[in-house]
Amino acid sequence: MMNVVVYAFANEDDPVILGYMKDIGKSIAESGNTLLVHAMNAGPAEAVADGALDAGGKVIGFFNKHYPFQDRKNSKISEIIMEEEMPNNEMNNMGDAFIAVPGGFNMFTQMIDGMFISKWEKKYARYVFYNRDGFFNHLKEYFDHMAEEGHMGSMMDRILFSDDIKEMMDFINEGRSGKEEYEKEKAAEA
Repeated sequence: MMNVVVYAFANEDDPVILGYMKDIGKSIAESGNTLLVHAMNAGPAEAVADGALDAGGKVIGFFNKHYPFQDRKNSKISEIIMEEEMPNNEMNNMGDAFIAVPGGFNMFTQMIDGMFISKWEKKYARYVFYNRDGFFNHLKEYFDHMAEEGHMGSMMDRILFSDDIKEMMDFINEGRSGKEEYEKEKAAEA
């Protein structure tokens, strides 16, 4: 089982977006993974949690205790971790795989922060950019350029840009064996 973080920040009520967010949550649950998400009772964060919960999955919600709208916690999530700091370091630390969906600056900085934490702490993780309608095409070009210049190392093997939810889940689930091997190697070094 992997802990899959989904960054879903935008206050969005577009039924298409909410629909694919539910599909992502459902896929995470059906693959036996745990969803980690911001515990909001609105928009994409609520939709992805609902998708996982409706499919019988486990959801751990994260909520910053300093957030001014405490009444916006998603009461359907049974396990909510109240965090002290921004950004959501606890959620990033618990994640084994990370999914960024089209959104704004907060989503982007959280994903990059998750990548940084994994690299700095030598933690194995997989990163998926849900590239719906080519939203992340320019970012993919930038990552490809960094790889060509030698700045990504083996990190590119753990990054996927895709608009196919099944492909995304397969990529994450393939990471289970890589994570186990990585942890064995890390333990042997200690």
